[in-house]
Amino acid sequence: MRLFDSTIWGAPHPELPDLPVYSAVRYAAAGASGHPAQIRQLATPRSFAAHADRLAEVIEEFRPDIVHSHEIQHAGALVHGALKRPRPLRPAWLCTNWGSDILWFGRNRMSIPTIRAVVRTCDYYSAECHRDVALARAFGLRGKVVGLWPATAGIDLSHVEKLRVPGPTSARRAIAVKGVAGSYGRGHLAFQAVARCADLLAGWEICTYQADPAVARRYD
Repeated sequence: MRLFDSTIWGAPHPELPDLPVYSAVRYAAAGASGHPAQIRQLATPRSFAAHADRLAEVIEEFRPDIVHSHEIQHAGALVHGALKRPRPLRPAWLCTNWGSDILWFGRNRMSIPTIRAVVRTCDYYSAECHRDVALARAFGLRGKVVGLWPATAGIDLSHVEKLRVPGPTSARRAIAVKGVAGSYGRGHLAFQAVARCADLLAGWEICTYQADPAVARRYD
């Protein structure tokens, strides 16, 4: 297996298995067994086309049976670009949709050509919900849908079981608010709604997670 960085600004998680990692970012990371990851340093790509060319070279060298792209706008677009190159090897392609990847960007006219190109070309497709499968098909998906599963790998049910609070949910007095803001979240809007109901929430605990710094500062 090989890991190819579709971006040029992040480092892979240090607990990844020991495997060759192609990255334009210099970093030190230990694999799951404690051994250093096998870093294959990439030159900072001059362009998207140059990055796709390098991925095509890695595919040709490694000769994988399947390429798995995680997310559409960067990884999916990069694999699409690489597999268009005039090379004899064309492995199967599994494209996994992340979060609002196709829902949010599917409303952005600048992103629609990329989405269409990716879903019309991939051989297999996975998503987190039936909604995104329907959207992919609307954008022209021809490949086989291989499953619906969380992109974040799911929940440790045995751990969650220990956190369960006895009694009916209607008896709980806590509200959890996802605080993501910016282009992709509505953390501010969620807290505004809670604030409007403040007179009804005496004795309630308001919690937030994944809070954008601006949201956290304003509603701390």
